[in-house]
Amino acid sequence: MSVACGGNPAEKARSLAFKVPRGTPLEPFDVRSVIVERTAEGVMVERPHVGVIFTQPVTPTPASKPPIRLVDQDDQPIAGTARWIDPQILVFEPVDGLPIAKILELQLTAPLVAEGGATLSPRPLLTLRTMPHQLVSSGPMHSQLFPVSPIQVRFDVDVGADEVAAHGLLTFTDDKTPIPFTVAVDGEKRIVISPKVVLTPGRTVRFAWKEGRILASSVGTLELPPLEIPVSAVLLVLIVGEPSEDCKENSSGSSLKLFTCSSNVDYFHLILSAPITAAELEAHVHVGKKSTVALAGAVDGKSPRLLFRGYEPSGPSRWITVTIDPELTDVFGQKLDAKSMRSLKVRGY
Repeated sequence: MSVACGGNPAEKARSLAFKVPRGTPLEPFDVRSVIVERTAEGVMVERPHVGVIFTQPVTPTPASKPPIRLVDQDDQPIAGTARWIDPQILVFEPVDGLPIAKILELQLTAPLVAEGGATLSPRPLLTLRTMPHQLVSSGPMHSQLFPVSPIQVRFDVDVGADEVAAHGLLTFTDDKTPIPFTVAVDGEKRIVISPKVVLTPGRTVRFAWKEGRILASSVGTLELPPLEIPVSAVLLVLIVGEPSEDCKENSSGSSLKLFTCSSNVDYFHLILSAPITAAELEAHVHVGKKSTVALAGAVDGKSPRLLFRGYEPSGPSRWITVTIDPELTDVFGQKLDAKSMRSLKVRGY
């Protein structure tokens, strides 16, 4: 018996079943091959139909007594239906797909009789290993990993924050220094890893499981190749404005996102790629008139997000003029990148 892979199992089975030329003596009654959709990692769970090809046409059994079933390691059946697509091909279709990261056994559950009278006794046909949980995507939350920005990892299953915090290890690659971090999990099976310290530009951080994998009781084994991400060594203006439903995004250069709004909002954010000091803010960031626009909160040199409150009325519309000098330098001594906008207006505040 052979196991064939790839393509639609029913179509593949039909193509294989009729490769024996007419007039050729019948083969002994047996299973010729089993068709499954699989990769090197295991049987695919999203298109899990299983096709069984017999060497001779079979006298079909009643639909209420499917002659094959799929069971897990505890001999619990996988819900599904079996149907004949022709006298030599039987297809099993799981109702809810296949469980991830499991070993399953395909079994012939009742005797089959070929049209010529030969009989095939019940027996196990094939052992299948379904694909493990998959890493869907990973990388910095933004286009680059900035000194103050999170890393995101997305699996195909929900993972608890406590498990990631207990089994994950974030370090610098050059000296293996551990980096403290927090973990948040959103509703999209995404893990958000936020370092508690400002990362040094030019160094590379590494995130991995301490033991190479974790075994979460609710989801099975999760494997994660080590992620190594360089910390961006450039100062950029990332966002000016406050996104909302009635805001429009205008691109300016390769890094800046400017949001203009029609509503009268009395605050907005200026987000840089790295923190700056209060002295740099005072000297090189000019926002509206000091009498009407003020910074909300202190500049601590740790957060690249600056919140301003107030607006500058100008006729029927309201505008804030933001000017950033090219001499602006972050806490690491990096000057503003030429790609970032130096002077702009934010409308609607």
